[in-house]
Amino acid sequence: MKLDIAELREPMRIVYDIQGKGILRSPGYVEINNPSLEQLFAVIGLLDGEKTTEVSLESENAGKCMIIGGGNQGLYNVVYSEEYGERNYTLLKERYIEGKVHKLVCGGQIADFEDEICVDLDKVKETVKHYYREQGLFDEKCWKQE
Repeated sequence: MKLDIAELREPMRIVYDIQGKGILRSPGYVEINNPSLEQLFAVIGLLDGEKTTEVSLESENAGKCMIIGGGNQGLYNVVYSEEYGERNYTLLKERYIEGKVHKLVCGGQIADFEDEICVDLDKVKETVKHYYREQGLFDEKCWKQE
């Protein structure tokens, strides 16, 4: 018997922009309820800093959300929120260059992000896969509470 992980966890949805303006500022966004992990990875693959600048993986019933922004320069910023935004965490890179800054487009806005909080696609996928299955932080030492 094959175990369906989607039946074991809280209902989720993915929301992402398709007009480069971010989810909250754009009428052009897409919502997918109870996505598969493959669908989630495909949506994250759309992040380009132009047309798609933000992906939100939400578990509203649990009060949790993971937001991934960027994609331009092959770098991403990942924020995890729980208790409906009362506690927020930013994913950190293990090795980074102090003082180095990257310009990422997140939520339709270009901004400077320290190298420490700009992660590559492999780290994003590893983190999202854990969140998708466990609905919690992956490797707690890699997060900074805001």
